[in-house]
Amino acid sequence: MIEKGKMRAGSHILYIFNQIDKYIDNAVDFILDGVLNNEVILFVDTKESFENVFKKIRKMGYNSIQLERLIFVDSTETYIIDNQFNLKKTGNLIGLLNPYFEMGCTIRTWGQVLLTDHISTLERLRIFESNSDEFILKSNLISVCAYNGQTTSAYIQNELMRTHTHFMTDSEYIPSPLYDRNYLQIPSKEEIEKQKSIEKQYRNLKSINKRLAQENELISIKNMAITESEQKL
Repeated sequence: MIEKGKMRAGSHILYIFNQIDKYIDNAVDFILDGVLNNEVILFVDTKESFENVFKKIRKMGYNSIQLERLIFVDSTETYIIDNQFNLKKTGNLIGLLNPYFEMGCTIRTWGQVLLTDHISTLERLRIFESNSDEFILKSNLISVCAYNGQTTSAYIQNELMRTHTHFMTDSEYIPSPLYDRNYLQIPSKEEIEKQKSIEKQYRNLKSINKRLAQENELISIKNMAITESEQKL
């Protein structure tokens, strides 16, 4: 578990998770810390994750009145449209929070960001996270952006660490070693083309690895069949 009180206002936190049970535990801690501080909590995640989180919170004795400032948004309807990472939809989250800002509420947000293999994903993701970082610093939020470590490539993880002030795993929380305010500028045309090229190479490599794994599995099956035939002779 992440020690309570380590997350400060203005923190833009990259959370790369690997174990779903620890992910749920950390999400519960994050929400309850907000409840205890009388904060508005925007929780953007899948329905399955939210149900698991909510069930655990209710088992701990919290009721609907105590959780009335917890806002759930389905991440599958927020981040991905037509198999692409959607900047317009993610921008709508700010509009959702504006009434609470106007009332002077303290706000924290948690979002499990869903990605696709579309060629423009990294470009759009960088714009999204750069804009988010500016907004978080300006609004003095605590914001966690969670990514599945099993499906997010090492290259994308490194890129994300450049746009987040802090880095978090299932059990650790540290300042991001790669965070760079200068990197938050909208990428140039050359940078966008470079990112697209890297993404294309990554997808090709992923496809090759998948094909090799399938071929190795077929070879293994054939070898087993040959061995069984020889044993019968």
